[in-house]
Amino acid sequence: MKKSLKIISLFTLVVVLILTVTSCKKDKKDTIRIASVGPISGDVAIYGNSTKKGIELAIEEINNNGGILVDDKQMKIEWVGMIDDEASSDKAATAFNTQYAKNIDLMLGAITSGATEGLVGQAIGKKLLVITPTGTADYITVGKNGDERDLRTNIFRACFNDSYQGEVAAKFISNNLKKTKVAVLYNNEDSYSMGLYNSFKNLATTNQIDIVYEQSYQNNSVDFKTAWNSIKSSGAEVVFLPEYYEKVVTIVSQGRDAGYNGTIVGADGWDGVLSVDGVDENDFTNCYFSNHFAVDSNEAVVNNFVNSYKSKYNENPTSFAALGYDAVYIYKKAVEEAKSIEFDKVLEVLTSSNFYADVVTGRITFAANGNAVKPAVVMTFENKNYKYYTCLLYTSPSPRDRQ
Repeated sequence: MKKSLKIISLFTLVVVLILTVTSCKKDKKDTIRIASVGPISGDVAIYGNSTKKGIELAIEEINNNGGILVDDKQMKIEWVGMIDDEASSDKAATAFNTQYAKNIDLMLGAITSGATEGLVGQAIGKKLLVITPTGTADYITVGKNGDERDLRTNIFRACFNDSYQGEVAAKFISNNLKKTKVAVLYNNEDSYSMGLYNSFKNLATTNQIDIVYEQSYQNNSVDFKTAWNSIKSSGAEVVFLPEYYEKVVTIVSQGRDAGYNGTIVGADGWDGVLSVDGVDENDFTNCYFSNHFAVDSNEAVVNNFVNSYKSKYNENPTSFAALGYDAVYIYKKAVEEAKSIEFDKVLEVLTSSNFYADVVTGRITFAANGNAVKPAVVMTFENKNYKYYTCLLYTSPSPRDRQ
């Protein structure tokens, strides 16, 4: 009797193991599992929610067209979802572990730079591809001392990085606006703002820019009147303001109230200023910011995306939505070229000098450090809308023309 029970128990165990293995293999064979982490509540919730919408639109399109072609098999994408990290590094790390336990093939996130760094700390050493759609801080792919790419070989980004945006701002002010006297306001408690400030300052002299005034502030700062009065006294022709959209509205509004009518230049964190409750669109006359794409572009790929997005969500997409969308399509192209979803094979494709993806935000290739090499657009404001101004390109080998 005991022997029979042992045989039955052993048989049961074998069956369970077979079913478990079969289930896992079936999951990996039949679906590609994609997850994300980002702020879908809190002060920068617009970034996470916009990115999420872009990701979900791309997945819907790809699945409606049969899925991703892996060798000779069409595989559908299974969307695991986005966990809210509230733009917190610690919460992003916890959320990553939760998503990683779901047997995912790709992590899209985090969305803000600080949260992405928290997530990367958990992703290092794991054979899981991580693409942040929108984390721009330089250190995300190489570490804060620039010497960790060998540890972060699985980390990529669909957006350009802060150093590049600092370069775009400096050259745009010098070459396009033909201005030399610049004041800078920056948040010394925010990695995004600091990264752009440092890059801009390092490139100022070589672009014939004289920084006539600079002032730092903190996350909880709300009164900028004194800084604006100093800017007016400095003779600054342009103010460089690397900041996120909600704080931008406060700072720019106070500047106009203080009587500063000069040019103000920002970066992609400005995308969203026109959605802030109570914003006075007139404050943004003579303002410009670097961004990843232009809603009003004449390119077919952009028009198709914008129309699909508006049809699904009844609103115009932000650059965060475009980058979430692009990140999915970058992965799709890499998998199809690799003819596999195996980490090593997809990684080999992404790091190949021949890889590129023509997506909404331009032709993207990847540098050896995992950074996207791509063009940047500069936006301005017109008739209460964002308006394409120009396209700038300094390092990308093969941009698409933007008219």
